[in-house]
Amino acid sequence: MAILAVAAILPAAGRAAAEPLHAFNVPQQPLATALVQLAVQAGVSMSSRAASGCAPQGHAVFGRLSLQAALTRLLDGTGCTYRMIDPRAVEVVAVVAATSPPILPRAQPR
Repeated sequence: MAILAVAAILPAAGRAAAEPLHAFNVPQQPLATALVQLAVQAGVSMSSRAASGCAPQGHAVFGRLSLQAALTRLLDGTGCTYRMIDPRAVEVVAVVAATSPPILPRAQPR
C-alpha cells in the first residue's frame, strides 16, 4: 500500500488548517513596527521595503493564528499585501490596483 504525503491528499482548505499556529500579540501601532513584531513572533524573515507605501497603521493581531491569517489581518486595508517566498520568508508588497478599460462616450444618434 502506497503512503501519500498528507499535503498531497488534503484539499486546499485542509492544508490551510495544517499550517502551524503562532501566538501573536501585536497591538495596533505603526505598520513598520508591527511587521517587525509579527515576524519575530512567527520566527520568519520579512522584507518590508514596500511598507513605506502602505497606510501608516497596521491592525492589531492577537491570538493563535497561522502566519498567513495574521498577515492578512495586519495588512487589511493598508494598500499592501504579502507574498510567501518560502515557509520562513515573507515579502510585503503593494496591492496592484486592477485597471478597468476606459469608458467611451456613446455615439449620438443622427
